[in-house]
Amino acid sequence: MKRVGILLLFLALFSFISFPVRAQEGDGGIGAKEQDTSLITFFPDIEYVKRDGRSYRLDICQPKKLTLKVPAVVLTHGGGFRKGSKKDLRKECVALANMGYVGVAVDYRLTDVAPYPAQIDDVQYAVRWVRANANKYSIDPTKLGSLGGSAGGYLATMLGVRGTRDTAGKLSEFSSQVQVVIDRSGVPMDATDASTLPDPNGPFKDAFSEITATYLKGYTQTAELTREISAVTYVTGKSAPLLAVHSVNDQLAPIANAYAIVNALKAQGVEARVESFQGIGNAHGRSRLPAAELNRLWNIETQFLRAHLPLFSASVTPVPAKVPSGVSLSKGRSLLVVKGALVAVFVGIVIFLAGRK
Repeated sequence: MKRVGILLLFLALFSFISFPVRAQEGDGGIGAKEQDTSLITFFPDIEYVKRDGRSYRLDICQPKKLTLKVPAVVLTHGGGFRKGSKKDLRKECVALANMGYVGVAVDYRLTDVAPYPAQIDDVQYAVRWVRANANKYSIDPTKLGSLGGSAGGYLATMLGVRGTRDTAGKLSEFSSQVQVVIDRSGVPMDATDASTLPDPNGPFKDAFSEITATYLKGYTQTAELTREISAVTYVTGKSAPLLAVHSVNDQLAPIANAYAIVNALKAQGVEARVESFQGIGNAHGRSRLPAAELNRLWNIETQFLRAHLPLFSASVTPVPAKVPSGVSLSKGRSLLVVKGALVAVFVGIVIFLAGRK
């Protein structure tokens, strides 16, 4: 009985312990729980590159009190390459950190500053910067993912399929390829296929033409250039697994884009699939989706991430004790976080006392 009592006491103590991995499958989408910032350290506006005298920055959302290196997910915002900000994916950045990942939201050059391929060069450089600074932010540099929507979905996909385009300058020793991609309504996946382009008589034909004109400003639009900007052009057997989340009635980026990249990957033996949904609202169909449907899609996205970026495994590497000081976000629920070493002490005590009986 004494031994049983000791074991019960240990289990009671263990039940109070929580770890950085908090949002498990079935916990819902990006709701109040996933937006709790009490256990997040926020590193805002970190310069990762300077182009023509202008700084380009990223935000890092990191789980507090990490004792192991964890995977990171690079977040690339949408906006037709013309607008948008890393702040647009702050909610995802925080939610990923609450799951136990390090979230990295990236700004990049927009087309009012530079056309193609500047946006690809910037996000690829951001990935290389993350690898170069992995120890500082408790990141496992061998386990990186990307997530983005619309133009950001295209950039996230390029991080999974295209090798480093600009290898000159600093950080050339680091790879820019990620290990898994979450693509939300990415475009252009195969610009050579007319079915991936908006309806020429539809409401977004002019908007798409304007986006294309600014993205490719200064270029003569040839068949060669069309192939060059298409994500499918770069798919190989070494490309990253990809989940394409796409509305069946997307008016700006038809769902044919999702099938184009997924089919190209599958043809090379790479895991890829389409998760379709019935869109509500303009453009990509996400703007007026009910919370329950957004949560369902978020759960599917995070399940795919977990499958390809497991948080803890036998290969996890301990990180240095010193971590940089960041800015804590707003206060939220208080949870008890106990380091893994403390768990080992409990286990040792229980085994010792049980053995004495």
